[in-house]
Amino acid sequence: MWQEDRDAVVKRAYREFRDAKESLDALEAACVEISESSSITNDEGYLILSPSGVRLHDTDYVRELVAKYHAAKRNKEVLRKRLIELGELDPDPK
Repeated sequence: MWQEDRDAVVKRAYREFRDAKESLDALEAACVEISESSSITNDEGYLILSPSGVRLHDTDYVRELVAKYHAAKRNKEVLRKRLIELGELDPDPK
């Protein structure tokens, strides 16, 4: 019984880690796109001319994107440490 519970916890932790990694990758790609873009701020928001096209965002968009990136990075690291504590191999060796 205990082994089945542990296996379920490990399986869930791996799934959460994979989701966190995918989220972090998407946020990182968005940050890269912002860094490669030209932008201006006007009364209506933050106008971005990027390789994927022109977009208008709220003026807090970049700050919120960076905050989400850092939160996702912390979450991924917490999940990685949790898996290691459970006796699993490091899922994201550096």
